[in-house]
Amino acid sequence: MGGTTGSRFLWTALLVPPMLVLAGTAAITLWPAPVVGVLDQAAALWTRSWWSPSQPGPRAPGDGRHPFPPMNRGFMATPTPTPPRRGVVRKPDGSPLEGNFRLTTLHVGGGGFGYSAGADASVAAPRFSFQPQSERCWVVIEADGYAAAAVGPIGPRAAKAEAPPGAKAGSGPDSKPGEAPPPPPEEEEPEISVVLEEGFPHRVRVVRADGAPIARAEVHASLTVENRPAGLEPRYYTDDDGWALIPHVREVEYEFEVKVHDFALPDDTVFATLRPGVDTTIRLDRGPLSGLALDEEGRPVADALVLIAAEFDASTERTDIHPLERVIAATSDAEGRFVIPDLHKDSVYLLRVEGPDGSAGYAPGVRLNGREVRATLRPRRVVRGIVKRGPEPPQPGPSIVRVRSSIPTGFEGYGRRGGALTEYAWDQGLMLDAEGRFEYPVWESSESRLEVAGRIVPVPWPPPAAPIPIEAPPATEGRERQVEIRIVGDDAVRSRVDSLTLQLVNRPPERANLKIERLVEIQGGRGSFRALGGDSFQIEADAIPGLWTAPTRIDPAPGGGDRSVEVRVFAAGSIVGQVVDADGRPVGEGTTVLAEFDPAWVATMHQPGPTGPGGFASFVRSSPYAPPEPTATDASGRFTIAAWPLDVPCRVTVERGRFRTHAETVRLDDGTPRYEMEISLPKTASAQVRLVDPEGRPIPGETAFVRLDRPAEGTRTWPYGETDADGRIRIDDLALGEPGYTLRFAFEADYGPINAPLTPGGPALEVRAERGRTLEGRVVEAVSGWPIPGVRFSAQSLVDLDANAELVTDDDGRFRCTTLPRGDVRLANPGNMTWIAPQPSIVRAGDLTPVLLEASKLRFPGPQPKPPARP
Repeated sequence: MGGTTGSRFLWTALLVPPMLVLAGTAAITLWPAPVVGVLDQAAALWTRSWWSPSQPGPRAPGDGRHPFPPMNRGFMATPTPTPPRRGVVRKPDGSPLEGNFRLTTLHVGGGGFGYSAGADASVAAPRFSFQPQSERCWVVIEADGYAAAAVGPIGPRAAKAEAPPGAKAGSGPDSKPGEAPPPPPEEEEPEISVVLEEGFPHRVRVVRADGAPIARAEVHASLTVENRPAGLEPRYYTDDDGWALIPHVREVEYEFEVKVHDFALPDDTVFATLRPGVDTTIRLDRGPLSGLALDEEGRPVADALVLIAAEFDASTERTDIHPLERVIAATSDAEGRFVIPDLHKDSVYLLRVEGPDGSAGYAPGVRLNGREVRATLRPRRVVRGIVKRGPEPPQPGPSIVRVRSSIPTGFEGYGRRGGALTEYAWDQGLMLDAEGRFEYPVWESSESRLEVAGRIVPVPWPPPAAPIPIEAPPATEGRERQVEIRIVGDDAVRSRVDSLTLQLVNRPPERANLKIERLVEIQGGRGSFRALGGDSFQIEADAIPGLWTAPTRIDPAPGGGDRSVEVRVFAAGSIVGQVVDADGRPVGEGTTVLAEFDPAWVATMHQPGPTGPGGFASFVRSSPYAPPEPTATDASGRFTIAAWPLDVPCRVTVERGRFRTHAETVRLDDGTPRYEMEISLPKTASAQVRLVDPEGRPIPGETAFVRLDRPAEGTRTWPYGETDADGRIRIDDLALGEPGYTLRFAFEADYGPINAPLTPGGPALEVRAERGRTLEGRVVEAVSGWPIPGVRFSAQSLVDLDANAELVTDDDGRFRCTTLPRGDVRLANPGNMTWIAPQPSIVRAGDLTPVLLEASKLRFPGPQPKPPARP
């Protein structure tokens, strides 16, 4: 199966006929993605469309198949709450899936298409639930060992029936005087069943127009859902022969996007219905370019790293700058020569070349089919300075020292936002130590400018070894800005608000331990005050006496300007109670009591987004309806939840020892604004445990973890204590009769993890450790092959999902672990790089052959490849 050519210019596709590609005995007709985009855009001329032909086109012509409506910048209407939909994920034989999975929900309707990867969904394998946001929703499930599955369209459940309009109290056949008739019984919605398939492997090959393979190209697969892409999580990378293997696919339509050198837009998008034994080949119009790395004296520099610092696509006027990403494209040989593979014909590049001794230089305006690149590397120098203010040295912390750097790019024209592309500029703030010292590297005097408190400081060249003394101007107070507050809620509730209390979050160091509050007067649902532009405030649930306030954080506005915020208020009541033990005696002081919101109600409480000029912008934290801080019982076992919104369900939970007890769900209303309850705890028991090695000898000093699994509530884990010299430990405060306890030991070396059932009050338990399996290997950078020291990553067993190991590479990039169970292990990507081989990053613990991990997309700061030692 063949893909489209790699042209990023849309209109060249008008003359391209559909391709008929033969692979083995299979024949598939595939329209090139550019043609699909042109047809969609032609249709837009005859229909009402948001798309404007004057807008720059995407890099991938196939993107035209998936138009997105413009963003609504006004307030979002609060959606009508709908009951959640629930489902279960099953294996091909129909049994529930064992292990974790990734859930993505897609919402189609109203001219829009939205993704959600967990904001409206919850997962407790093998079950899931999600809150429908439209009339047509899709669920996409991804799990190790299976092909991704898309199920839909799924509509929302009908909201729970209420009493019919006009019904009078006491008119129902079973109602009591003064009561409304009961609603008709709610029909149970059938559970969504997602049955996975193992599918079959599919190979994608990425090559140049001349057939030469393109290595390390990023291939991203998507399922096609209602003519739009449902992006899947994994990214696959081609090997040295251009092949990427997707281990599990299905016979449905997929879309493949291809990126090279980490450019933001894909080169091409291919649409295809996959078949077993039929590969996909994608041809891109790219080619190599050679270059030479030289020092200031004109001598070749060996083992230099060649990085793509920025790329400008002339066809779309898209610029992609990599200030932190380390896009390594090539290394120089002993004669300083290098070859950058697979540059795009429509792009202009800014290259950064770094020598093994810290020298560096830039090559601007690099083009494919241009002349040979020559990069001159300048030695690394360090600018040092010291800022003094008055008789006392400044305190450590954020600095008034900034370094403004700029590099000519060789790009022409202007970007989409009107910014000049002729130079690559960035601004860096430096930290001062306790003596006011700072330093930063520089390679050329014209590249950077030093500023202290907005004043340019001349730097001698070459910079001196001693710190440059700098007298800073006296500190000035920040400018005050206006903060406006608007109260939102029921009119009767809003009218009760005459003031609210805020708390300053970013307190000055000398008042860090003090609680700084501010009272704001409210009139007609509005109030205002003045504060420094950098101040942040928190509004807590009890900010207004007698009401419940949605916790809101007021952060600095962009640019330090005026701020405005909406604060949502509710009529409130209180919940009081007492916690007693199994014999009815008060538990005493210190037992934790938690109050939790109903998730269905939280899903309806969307905060409005920023508005246009003159509107209210909501600078609030992402989850203002998170559970409030836990409270604790007093000496008589009593507790108080001072404020809780009326008509909002509250689940009260008591946590004591190694168990949780759920009380009934409470709903306060006007008739019952104060609710009293008593929570009775179960009887408790202990368990005796002894930990021994394979030979029966005690293992002292190992921490025991107690885990409690409840299918409807998830998992809770508590660290308990360490085994004594005889390997023994007694675990107290377990709920008698609770069947879900597990005892766990996780070792730092030599032994594999242990999970053993734990029975409260049962006979003494002897746990015997087993030798762990070895996993060892080496981490190298994919292009250079150089080892990367100091890489921290985790190895997650797929046999025992609780078994994982934290690994770190040594100075030669090697790692070793001896605590994993035998079987497959997933190596998690570190946060500052990405594994591109093996793909997927699943290896086997216990194998004798060391693993070779190839990493790409390194970031700065972070571990970097170590060049080889040369004589």
